[in-house]
Amino acid sequence: MTQCIWVLFRHRKPVDGMIETATVPGSVRKPRIRIDCAAMISSESPPAIQDTGLLIVPGAKSVWRASAMALFLPTLVIAVGYAGLWAYLLLSGREAGALARASQAVLILGVPLLLVHAGLRLATTEMILRGSQLEIHPGFPARDPVHIAYRDIGTIRLRRGLSGRLTGSGSLILEVPAGRPVVVCALQEPEAALAAIRSRCSREEPPARAVEERL
Repeated sequence: MTQCIWVLFRHRKPVDGMIETATVPGSVRKPRIRIDCAAMISSESPPAIQDTGLLIVPGAKSVWRASAMALFLPTLVIAVGYAGLWAYLLLSGREAGALARASQAVLILGVPLLLVHAGLRLATTEMILRGSQLEIHPGFPARDPVHIAYRDIGTIRLRRGLSGRLTGSGSLILEVPAGRPVVVCALQEPEAALAAIRSRCSREEPPARAVEERL
């Protein structure tokens, strides 16, 4: 009788996620747990990746930002120059003159305003390579982004002045047939940005031409 009960209990189909116990004659009851692995995997799966419209290429860069050094360097040069001038006037006993007062005004009012302006431009300047168009945020004080289709880009010019050579930055000037040229100032890695845009434009007609200006 006991063996018949054991056979019936052993062939019973357990419920997923429930504890199944089996009793063997002459042995201690040992619980056996059956885990629904499929349900656990489905509940722990990562969320689906949303399509943001970016040109997603493995190992490729799609977003370029402004160079902090290129934006802040002019302000630092002005601050150091006027601070040196004011120190010279102070040591020479002419701290009460008009030139000394002008230097103090620049250091107290002008330099902080220039730093704020450079910080706002750093936070708002951006260039994004999307699937079929280029999205450009020119930076403060401009608010609205500019969208240019790759097929509409004519000539791309890379402009690098003294500040660009010192900081490794540069400005891209994109000429479009139906509007004014679009300028993206003080970009980091401008050569890489130029090559990425040319690669996208090469798939369109007519291909963009790249010109580098050295001032």
